[in-house]
Amino acid sequence: MSMRWKKESSEKGVASVIQGPRGYWLREGDTRLASVRPLDRSGVAWYWVAGWDARDRIPHKNTCGEPTDSLESAKAQAVAYVRRNLAVQQPTQPEGE
Repeated sequence: MSMRWKKESSEKGVASVIQGPRGYWLREGDTRLASVRPLDRSGVAWYWVAGWDARDRIPHKNTCGEPTDSLESAKAQAVAYVRRNLAVQQPTQPEGE
């Protein structure tokens, strides 16, 4: 199954008036692997958190203490972390099989 980014839903009602940038979830089917969120309402700095629904496969990591300067950079870092940890989980095939 492939991993895909899904944007968070917009706020409804009065809350939508002051809504800042929305975050994203990295999903594999219904499993949430990581999220990327703005550090504050300005959207100048972004951080990511991994290991939501897949803690048995991906160790929890929160980067709010070391944010990046762009959404794209935060997404790339989150995907790299998730892929690196999923690769560790893949069983190796013996040679000749």
